[in-house]
Amino acid sequence: MRLPRLGFAVALAVLATSSAFGQADAVFKDDVKQYITDGDKTKDVKVTLTIGADALTITRSAKDRTVVAFSAITGATYDRRARQRKLLGMPMTGQGMTGASQKLQHFLTVTFKTDAAGDFVELELGKDIANRVVATLESRIGRAVEKVAG
Repeated sequence: MRLPRLGFAVALAVLATSSAFGQADAVFKDDVKQYITDGDKTKDVKVTLTIGADALTITRSAKDRTVVAFSAITGATYDRRARQRKLLGMPMTGQGMTGASQKLQHFLTVTFKTDAAGDFVELELGKDIANRVVATLESRIGRAVEKVAG
């Protein structure tokens, strides 16, 4: 008779401990950029991405940040895009591009609702953190991030 009570007490203690401490914030400071469009111009800004227990926070500076509650997120997409980059000091030929190589850029686009309107944020992630950011976001929002082949 003591065994079932002990099992219940242990289960109750585990539940109380996990809910009291919650999940720690996942902070990504390096290799994250946000693309900001102003009219015809687009600029990239280094940001700190924080994936908390109930919100995604993008901090551009001490006074400029965007907080998106997980409940407001309507979708998330991860994709890789190739871009050409020129290698300095290498001649470019018409047939083969001996002076260029391809670099894959990793992007995470999060769409969300603000009041009645929809909005989005696009982040470029470094290749070393892209998989961790996507996995962390999926575990926190409770649904899969769409992955586009590229």
